[in-house]
Amino acid sequence: MYFSLYFFLSRDIEDVRVKGLVFDSTEGRPLSNVKVIIRNERYESDAGKMNYDEYLGHDQIVVYTDSKGFFSCELKKSAFLWLIFSKAGYEKYIEPGKNTNKNMQYRIVLKRK
Repeated sequence: MYFSLYFFLSRDIEDVRVKGLVFDSTEGRPLSNVKVIIRNERYESDAGKMNYDEYLGHDQIVVYTDSKGFFSCELKKSAFLWLIFSKAGYEKYIEPGKNTNKNMQYRIVLKRK
């Protein structure tokens, strides 16, 4: 049973949607043009090799928030990811890494410097 649970938890999830909203901490308004770096880790390498003990595939995707503070990205496969948010005049924020599920949703508040 332990092995099957480990295998279930240690696998790439397909067709993952990453989305969220970013706000200003002082005024609570949505922030546009926030740079969002999505760092994705996969068990499957770019060459198709698989190893459930370590991440062989690595992706870095950059997106920006729109005028409503919204960002989104779709990933073909993912096992673990974390996000980095940055905008001039604001403190950089690093969202702690998480195991992936089909719908990764974030609500981030950036503090002014």
